[in-house]
Amino acid sequence: MRISILGVFTFFAFSLAANSQNAKVDIRINNQTIQQVLTEIEKQTGYLFVYDKNEVDLNKRVTLRAKNESVKEVLNDLFAQTDIVSAIEGRNIVLMKKDRSSSTSTVQQQNRKTVTGQVLDGNNQPVIGANIIEEGAPSNGTITDIDGYFSLQVAEDAILKISYIGYISQEIPVSGKNNVSVILQEDTK
Repeated sequence: MRISILGVFTFFAFSLAANSQNAKVDIRINNQTIQQVLTEIEKQTGYLFVYDKNEVDLNKRVTLRAKNESVKEVLNDLFAQTDIVSAIEGRNIVLMKKDRSSSTSTVQQQNRKTVTGQVLDGNNQPVIGANIIEEGAPSNGTITDIDGYFSLQVAEDAILKISYIGYISQEIPVSGKNNVSVILQEDTK
């Protein structure tokens, strides 16, 4: 029975993701916050927005009109005059600050490695959708999958910022490491 429930859940998740990829949005927003626009997009599409509230400011007021437009088109319009970028990953849309220093030397690009890992909660359960961002490169990030796993290409001496709503964020240095295991503790404040 447990396998059947897992199978149904997995099928539903993939179906929702496939439908979300083709989702069209109708929005008429006048002088509302970006956060309110994102809430409306979530309602219409089933997408979930993932971001670090300390890095992404969603309080700017905007006016936006979209009729039968793709989510990507709406997000491009919404974030055109901001320092926010978005990336669609499955059912999630990751929001990050634009990388201000877009000029990276060839030497820095060559000194990169892939770090993999898993994010668990205090009960050793996977944390799905946790944010993993390379410190100093806010546009380089990913989220954990359904089993809490992630993979990210980072600088040799990078520090990973791991965060999830309701949990205490952590910073993990990955110098000399290719695999990390992180246990996030609940934020009880």
